Order: sequence, then structure tokens, then C-alpha cells
Amino acid sequence: MKIATAMEALDSEMYEMPISFLKLMFGSTICKSSCCFFKDDAVTLEEAAIAMMDLYCERSQIKDGHRVLDLGCGQGALTMHIARKYKNCHVTWINQLVARKS
Repeated sequence: MKIATAMEALDSEMYEMPISFLKLMFGSTICKSSCCFFKDDAVTLEEAAIAMMDLYCERSQIKDGHRVLDLGCGQGALTMHIARKYKNCHVTWINQLVARKS
């Protein structure tokens, strides 16, 4: 089996999981399952996920009032983080899979 095919199957399965299960697994940072930034040993997984998203925003130089486009946003954890943190940003997020409601 090709790696790309296996990854497509994994992505598909992840998107089919109920939001209630994902909240139990990831906390409020639903599906921020990639990189985290642990500042020290006392940091929880959720705090590390938020710290990583803050670092993305800092390095991207996002400011309140900017227009942000996220292509291939996955479950949208980072884009939701940006929308909550920067109240005056216009955030557009696009993904190839069907949007989820919860």
C-alpha cells in the first residue's frame, strides 16, 4: 500500500469520528493533533497545543484586523484559535472535506 493512500484513509477516518469523542481526546483544541510547544515539564497537552498556535500566529505576524486565509485547515483548530484571539480578523478557512457542525 502506498503511504499517500494510507494517509488518505487515516484522514477520512479522523473526519468521521464524532465531535464528542474528539473533545474527550483533544480537549477544547479539537483536532490540534499535530505539533505542540512544551515550554516546560509542567505544561499540559492542551496548554502546549495553544502555545503552538500562539507561536504560529506570532511567526505569521497576524495582527487584529488582518484578513486570514487558511487553505487545508483540517478540523480548523488553528483558524478557530485565530478567530477567538483576534476578534477583528476576518478569517476564511477552506478544506477539501465537508465542513462539520457542532
